[in-house]
Amino acid sequence: SDLSSFTMSSKVFENLLNSKIFFLNKSSSKFVIVGISNQDFSPKIIIGGKNGFSIILSEENWNSFCNHRGVIENYFCFPQQINDPMLNIDNFKLYFEKVNSLPVIKIKEEYSRYIYLGYESIETLWRLKEVVDYRISIIKKQEFSLYFKVFQTSISIQEGDPIDNIYRILRYAAEPWLLMDGKP
Repeated sequence: SDLSSFTMSSKVFENLLNSKIFFLNKSSSKFVIVGISNQDFSPKIIIGGKNGFSIILSEENWNSFCNHRGVIENYFCFPQQINDPMLNIDNFKLYFEKVNSLPVIKIKEEYSRYIYLGYESIETLWRLKEVVDYRISIIKKQEFSLYFKVFQTSISIQEGDPIDNIYRILRYAAEPWLLMDGKP
């Protein structure tokens, strides 16, 4: 599939830094993205589709969702045996529905965003769970929020144009040997 047209038609990438996408079905219409929030620099997981529908999960929400794996798998194996068509999980709801007589789950955030996932997408998501968890652990170890705070402090204490200060800091970070001339 053409990822460049996908990224232009979808706004989900705009809120994540250092993101990695994993497709959940053969048509590449469903995906999971793991990255860093550009607001609080914490790990975020987006489960979405090319149609623009997506949900954003925190690490805690992701773990809560994964803790219900047995209930979700049971629904796909025995859809007629579901007692409650909805589960409340942290800041989102999980609905057990049927589309064209096939079992699907609908994950809906408190902000009214939602995504439908079928059996293939859910099975792939479970296979990717360890990869997603690993990406989350790497993001946490990178301590990007600490780096950003140091970066902000460096810019704020320097005199002159802030844009020039950003350029100078980034240039010296990329080319540390430039600091040898004694100029900050």
